[in-house]
Amino acid sequence: MTDPVRKYQDLRGQKCVQALQRNGFKALYCPTAKSAREEVIRLAGQPHSVGFGGSVTVRNLGLVDHFRQNGCQVLDIWDENLSAKELLNIRRATLTCDVFLASANAVTLDGCIINLDGTGNRVSASIFGPQKIILVVGVNKIVPDVATGIARTRQVAAPQNYIRKTSPAPCAETGVCNNCRMPAKECRVLVILEAVPKGTPDYHVLVVGEELGY
Repeated sequence: MTDPVRKYQDLRGQKCVQALQRNGFKALYCPTAKSAREEVIRLAGQPHSVGFGGSVTVRNLGLVDHFRQNGCQVLDIWDENLSAKELLNIRRATLTCDVFLASANAVTLDGCIINLDGTGNRVSASIFGPQKIILVVGVNKIVPDVATGIARTRQVAAPQNYIRKTSPAPCAETGVCNNCRMPAKECRVLVILEAVPKGTPDYHVLVVGEELGY
């Protein structure tokens, strides 16, 4: 008997991939997190430097440890031992790394990618700079259109991320976007990719048939 949930996820994931491909991204549907991890490792090859956006999805796949154990220079902004200056240097270095790994807050069924950021280093590296960009996106982040995607970033992804970070942002306490203002405001940079950026032709998006990240 066909599992309706599995079939539904597969259909949405494949439709999303087709739309991303029409928009110039090298998109691929991976049915499981395990297969996505294997595909990232294959696509990345043997890079000298690997940058990581603040992605729960990518970290839960064990990719930070994989590249570190394989002798790559890992640019990890989540290293709690970093000083403020070291953190800034890593954020800047990520903009010119060999491979940049991240996720998205939302991806639409017509092939747009939506990300909301505070500092801006993650969205910057997802647009231009790294030689190769790989995004890994769970099916839970697929939405019908850009408007729904923006709503998802503010009402679903942002509160959960700020709870994880113990942020002073009001949504970390309420679970609801309050459209807060300075200085507590965390959501400061909204980026919508309508097509693959001209400066980064080697841009991969792996849509995964499982719920991953926020």
